[in-house]
Amino acid sequence: MMTWDCRRAKEKLSDYVDGLLEADERRQLETHCTACAGCCEALRQTRELVRAAGQLGRLNAPVDLWPSVRQRLLQPVPRRWWSWQPIWRPVIAAASAAGVIVAVVVATWLPSHQVPLGRQVSAPVLREYAQQRSAQAFAAGDAFVFAAEVETSDSSVR
Repeated sequence: MMTWDCRRAKEKLSDYVDGLLEADERRQLETHCTACAGCCEALRQTRELVRAAGQLGRLNAPVDLWPSVRQRLLQPVPRRWWSWQPIWRPVIAAASAAGVIVAVVVATWLPSHQVPLGRQVSAPVLREYAQQRSAQAFAAGDAFVFAAEVETSDSSVR
């Protein structure tokens, strides 16, 4: 016996209400609906719909209904602009490809051509500079001199 999911149960609701399911499928659907509140509600709504449709009574179609339906079925379906002009397909494809190429070029070009906002000194350069200076350079107040030297330094190694 296979377990049912909600999709399969909802596909079979109409057949269940109409009494068209085999006994095994009917039991499986009933078992699923006892455990699933959503499918139980869908079954209730399907039963209500069938009941309401049964109360409509018999409707008589107009005498000229079938000829007008047949005439509309035989009319050709209007084609869309892109299907009757096959030239548009390659044009749209080429424009899309060009757009992608431009986006890739711009995305790779922009980061390498940005203007630096300020002078930047990398950590290895600062370490090398600090090693060259003696320990006395960091005595009281000399730290500000060191910071000013780094800011005004011409070496902007990154």
